[in-house]
Amino acid sequence: MDRNDLPDSLIEAASRWHIRLRDDGGSESQRAAFAAWLKSDPRHAAAFDEAGEVFALLEAPAKLVAAERRIPARRPARRGAIAAAAGLGLALSLCLVAVVGAPWLDDWRSDFVTATGEQRVLDLADGSHVAMNTDTALALDLSADTRALHLFRGEAWFDIAKDAARPFVVTTPQGRIEVTGTRFDVLIENGATIVSLDEGQVRLRPASAPATTQVTLAPGQQARIEDGRAEATTSFDDTAVSAWRRGQMVFFDAPLSSVVDQLNRYHPGRIVIANGDLSSLRISGVFGTADPDKVLEIMAHTLPVRVSRITPYLVILR
Repeated sequence: MDRNDLPDSLIEAASRWHIRLRDDGGSESQRAAFAAWLKSDPRHAAAFDEAGEVFALLEAPAKLVAAERRIPARRPARRGAIAAAAGLGLALSLCLVAVVGAPWLDDWRSDFVTATGEQRVLDLADGSHVAMNTDTALALDLSADTRALHLFRGEAWFDIAKDAARPFVVTTPQGRIEVTGTRFDVLIENGATIVSLDEGQVRLRPASAPATTQVTLAPGQQARIEDGRAEATTSFDDTAVSAWRRGQMVFFDAPLSSVVDQLNRYHPGRIVIANGDLSSLRISGVFGTADPDKVLEIMAHTLPVRVSRITPYLVILR
């Protein structure tokens, strides 16, 4: 049976059964009712298997978040508690809350934070300007002899005022970027820091590397800091990198997995690819950041992708 033919209502029903049976397999009456449900329609077994795969995708990151918070990773509550809290009563939603809530520590340490879909421009006292993209958190330190900013997550565009006596230093979890006056973009994505230089010059080095180990960028160049090293500089598409400042996302022959990563930055909740075979589908186009649901609609009409909205905050691509 082709799982793409399964209606959303069956996926939702199967998810409810996962909740009921999750702790110790459920009661005897629940197990009997579940067996009857499976037998009542040949599609139910396939729907139950697919819902289980989605649970697996979300539960692992939820446990990691729980560990970071130093609290026990708990299984989703039973149907009654979930129904009271979320209406649909999906344990998937609880996993989702844990995953989306992971940046709480970044927010606590930051001076400025943007929410999902929000953008903001900071006009600094030294004459510099910092544009924050969606879901971005940063801390600022400006003084008579220091110009420093730590980017915890997200993306920011920097237009730095010239001051040779006070270099402007941007740090991220992966490394350090030093400038005296320039314009550049910094993106933290999938455990890497990507620096794209538009004007001037920047020097960057991995967080654990000595000061003598650094990469210098010229305008039009991009570098990536990842796994304790700075990769070789490459050219980049300025139209795509700067698209977010125009309210756009630009993709040219990009894999669906990359597109979904970008959509998740603007979509409240989570979009999950349940069928791994879909990840390599290629997409080209220019889309608005203000309406990620419209992009999902376009996908459903132009690609062999089924879009299932399990809750307002959880979308599954299959």
